Amino acid sequence: MKCCLKSLMVVLLVSVLLTAPGLSCGGRGDGGEVTITIGAVTDFTGPASPALLNAYYAVTDLIKYYNEEGLIPGVRLKLITYDAQYNPARDIPGYDWCKERGAKVILAPLESTATALKPFAERDHIVVYTAWVSQALVEPPGWVFAYGGRPREMTFAFMKWVGDELWDWETRGPAKIGFVGWREPLENTLESAFREYCQNHPDQFELVGSFMAPVMTVTFSGEIMALKGCDLIYPCAYSAGYFIKDFRNKGYQAQFISDGNITAYRGFFEDLCGWDKLDGTVCYIGNRWFGEPYPIPELADELLRKYHSPSKAEEIKRGGLAYGIGQHLPLLEALRQAVAEVGPRNLDGQAVYNSLIKFEMQPEGEAKWSYGETKRWLEDYVAVYKWSADVQDLVRLSDWLPAL
Repeated sequence: MKCCLKSLMVVLLVSVLLTAPGLSCGGRGDGGEVTITIGAVTDFTGPASPALLNAYYAVTDLIKYYNEEGLIPGVRLKLITYDAQYNPARDIPGYDWCKERGAKVILAPLESTATALKPFAERDHIVVYTAWVSQALVEPPGWVFAYGGRPREMTFAFMKWVGDELWDWETRGPAKIGFVGWREPLENTLESAFREYCQNHPDQFELVGSFMAPVMTVTFSGEIMALKGCDLIYPCAYSAGYFIKDFRNKGYQAQFISDGNITAYRGFFEDLCGWDKLDGTVCYIGNRWFGEPYPIPELADELLRKYHSPSKAEEIKRGGLAYGIGQHLPLLEALRQAVAEVGPRNLDGQAVYNSLIKFEMQPEGEAKWSYGETKRWLEDYVAVYKWSADVQDLVRLSDWLPAL
């Protein structure tokens, strides 16, 4: 069934926001359409760009749809972007650039960027919307909200599934396992959670090694030699492609497991490694993959067809799950509710914040997403997928797994 965003809002979302009094208020009667600016401090030219360009297409397409359909009465949304190039020195100048141009909320998909911006967001009462949350971002809870979940809890949920379903440790003994990634905030958090889980479950996992290389490392010769005898290896995020390619080229056979970041680099990995090397990799994500018969994947397909040529739409879709319609929908719905409550001309950062801390929704087939007074992450469940060379796509392996 094809879905349009209007029916998704009215029928399929279970959301306290959409039933709040006054949703139709704040229209055009107070002097015409008001422009609300959303800023983005992102990466268009650095190593994260293969994923973040797709994230840019997703939020741009969703904004176009909201504007065309008049889903926030009296408001036209506008996106402005600053290329931080995965360079920490550009994060704060990017924030200032967006702030000076009137941004009511700032997208900062990289967790490292959100961490740098947190104190400024607190000072200026501007919501920062990021991908993942670390302890530093949620303790104390403040003005940074994540459309993903907590890496530690999601890692624990995934590793429990690996121990229960992927590796028969009761027959084969503990799996020899290792981790490799870049030394940056998110990957450090993932590595710490991975190591903690393995050390707490020695009957299931024997930790061979955990290696964190400097950011931008793309050659892992030493790490490959140290981990070549593993049964399972967790290569993390962007650099996973380089590790997988070289590991397989040397003839080693460990199975790869990873987090949802690698799904944001699907096209990059496919070009770099080929499906023969990626086959059998399992990973977790907090929402549904393209092509599943549920509203969010269907909406993604609809907007790709609506705003892109067939070849460009296929390129974006092949690129991976960074084209996250479901990731940005909660923010735009929170903006919609904030406008309903205070009116288009009175919208400020505090109104956006007040709307987000009350936000909850549950599209058909999805786990519930919510924020709260002290909750700054959206996803509390993960699902496991396998990279399959047979279909050259990701195949779902699990139901929703709690990451609480």
